[in-house]
Amino acid sequence: MRHFKPGFTLMELMISVVLIVLIVLFMYGAVASSKLSNERILFHDTIEANRTKIFRLLYNDFLQSQNLVSEEGEKRNYNIVRMQTHNTLHQIPMPYVVYFVHSRTNALTRLEAARPIELPIKYDNQQSIHADIILKDVSDFNIYTGGSTETNSSEEQNTSTSSSHKSMLIYLNKKSWSKSMLFELSF
Repeated sequence: MRHFKPGFTLMELMISVVLIVLIVLFMYGAVASSKLSNERILFHDTIEANRTKIFRLLYNDFLQSQNLVSEEGEKRNYNIVRMQTHNTLHQIPMPYVVYFVHSRTNALTRLEAARPIELPIKYDNQQSIHADIILKDVSDFNIYTGGSTETNSSEEQNTSTSSSHKSMLIYLNKKSWSKSMLFELSF
C-alpha cells in the first residue's frame, strides 16, 4: 500500500493565493487612506499653528502698544495700523510698528524700527526698518476701535475714582482659510 504525503491540492493552493492577494489589496487601501488622512491632519495642524502664532504676535503688539492709530489703506478691506509697543521681534526697545497689507502681493507685513515709520518708505530709510511678512494672500485686515468709555459704578462714585476702557476688534482673513480670525482686545 502506498502512502501519500499529506499536502495541498492545486485548488487549495490557488484559493490561498487569491485570499492572500485580497488581504494585501485591502491592507494597501487602508494604508493609502491612512496616509491621506495623516496628510490632511498635518495640513490643518500647520494652518492652526500659524494662526496661533499670528494671534500671539498681534495680541502682544496691540496689548502692549501706546499711541495706536488705525487708518484705511489703499483698498477698503485693508487697514494700516501704527503703534509704539513694548513687543519686539528685532530687539529694539520700544519699537515703532506698522502693520499693512501690501497692495500687489496681498501680504500682511509688519514693519519695525527705532524711529516712526512713514509710508511709502524712502530709499534712505530702508536699512533701518525690519520687515516681516506675517501672512500671505490676505483678503481682509480691519481694525475697529471703540472709543474710551468712562465707567462709574455707585461704589466708584463714593471713592470718586473712574477707569477708562478702550476696546478694539481685529478681523483678519486669508483666502484659503475656512474660518477668519476675529478677536477683541480690551485695555
